[in-house]
Amino acid sequence: MSRTQRTQLENESLKFKVQGGVSYRLTTPHAIVVIPANLRLFIIREHHSTPLAMHMGIRRTYESIAKKCWWAGMRSDIERYVKECSSCGEVKPPGKIRRPALQRIIAKYPMEIVSTDICSPFPSSRKGNKYAVIFICGFSRYCEILPVKDQTAESLADVFVN
Repeated sequence: MSRTQRTQLENESLKFKVQGGVSYRLTTPHAIVVIPANLRLFIIREHHSTPLAMHMGIRRTYESIAKKCWWAGMRSDIERYVKECSSCGEVKPPGKIRRPALQRIIAKYPMEIVSTDICSPFPSSRKGNKYAVIFICGFSRYCEILPVKDQTAESLADVFVN
């Protein structure tokens, strides 16, 4: 064994201690318990799947466990367990819902499709009109701007039909 390997091994051994048959990790402000392999699934289940744990996600489950204990590969074990949790898969919504691209509607003859907009408010005219309604033909792109007194459906329909 080389000198650097021996130094690394000594440094690693300083991060752990065994007291009363229990292993502790000393890298945190306080010593935390090192969990043996046969108890890891139980610990994850208790911090994720019980009614008090409420099926928290990967990050919260990890943070909850990391406060009390540690083992090598803990994050990947928790991630695998939460991703495979059947309850979470049934309840949590899927990722972002993809909407289909908008389809352009093409008019086949004049006045088949008419776009409308209202510009407002303008100073009142002599006839009392305060708004302008704009009609655009989707086929020819012909545009007509007409004055109206108000924005009610009846007055807009009257202007469009007449």
